[in-house]
Amino acid sequence: MHCYAEAAAYYDVPAIILRAIHHVEGGKKGDRVPDPNGTFDHGFMQINTCWKPLLHEQGWTMRFITHHDCANIFAAAWILKQHLDSTGNLWLSVADYHSGDPVYGYPYAKMVYQQALTLEKYQPKSEQTVDFVSHVEIKKSDNVTAPQNMRFQP
Repeated sequence: MHCYAEAAAYYDVPAIILRAIHHVEGGKKGDRVPDPNGTFDHGFMQINTCWKPLLHEQGWTMRFITHHDCANIFAAAWILKQHLDSTGNLWLSVADYHSGDPVYGYPYAKMVYQQALTLEKYQPKSEQTVDFVSHVEIKKSDNVTAPQNMRFQP
């Protein structure tokens, strides 16, 4: 239906994580949702305006990203890849996708992890790409349980 697989393959990130991020974000085409910090989240994957300068360098405009679901998913995959290249850790990357502050990012990563497990459970075996349970360790940090060590295994 949407471009998860294509964006995931292009940027070498797990498609199921993109799907899980969307489920957690709950965005839709045309959304422009204000954040308490004065920024806005745009479209299907809720791409924050803090990414606007870097996305413009890549040839993306916020207007296009806001109104085109596939462009929004590709932008989200690009953002996730930037974090993954920086951290080398999928779950830290997911946390950073939401916020660079672990107080907000770690609970977000946990929600995405739980959503990915739910999606994996109901995904036909032929379409499953990552075995989440066998590749994850749970680490406690400040009374917040967050998946920390799962890496994408192509």
